[in-house]
Amino acid sequence: MNRMSILFLALIAPALALSQSDTTKKSKFILASLSFEMGPMLDRYSNVDLEMMYDWTSNPTEIERDLTDHTENFERDVSGSKVGVSIALIPFNNKEIDYSTIGELRFGLFYKVRGTYLSYFRSDTSSAYKSVGYSTRFKELSLHSSYVWKYNPKFAERFTLHAGIGIGLGSTFSDETSVAEIISSGQAAEIPNSLFQKYQGKSSFFFRPFVPIGIDFALSDRFDVGIQSYFGMAMQQVYRGETYTIPISGSVVVKLSYFF
Repeated sequence: MNRMSILFLALIAPALALSQSDTTKKSKFILASLSFEMGPMLDRYSNVDLEMMYDWTSNPTEIERDLTDHTENFERDVSGSKVGVSIALIPFNNKEIDYSTIGELRFGLFYKVRGTYLSYFRSDTSSAYKSVGYSTRFKELSLHSSYVWKYNPKFAERFTLHAGIGIGLGSTFSDETSVAEIISSGQAAEIPNSLFQKYQGKSSFFFRPFVPIGIDFALSDRFDVGIQSYFGMAMQQVYRGETYTIPISGSVVVKLSYFF
């Protein structure tokens, strides 16, 4: 072997060793899928009262109204919708020296819009009445992370069932509190006087532990369609305000997934 051959082998030997090392070394995670999700959601409070409306408003005095002798009617549900994207990562299993076939990590970014309603009503024997309605509107960006375990039944191999545990962290922005008033003197053929005003709300931080449960159907090797639910509870911290525990928090979405 001449000197040129020996020099050439000496130069390429480190590169060959590095190439072999790269091919045998595996990353801790691989990207499995990208999903688009959308559907209804709700946060069910123990109750929603006027003090909460004051707390959710930047300047509470702006929404004060004369509510003497009015009857209160409230909804506990702050309901709306959510839309977002999520990715699934498959972890490397050191015991099996291969990537997991039953578990995956999921991370999602979601935009949520929801609101609730609180009303007061008063009437008298002359058919005169007055109605005052308060409503809120939350717009939230949130991050979800979860670990799920998957199961493919042998009798229906195109279906995949999964369940797991996760948490969500979110913050609202550009919140609004609105007040709608309707006043009638009770006269025949009268058009009631109505007034609608919007006020700046306070933003809030939300923490949501949840259990994801779902089922997916394989449309092809690359695409799945499924139904995904997120059920748990939540805590709301109003910036410069109070903290609320939400006993029930959840959503149900339709999910379309693409597999890499």
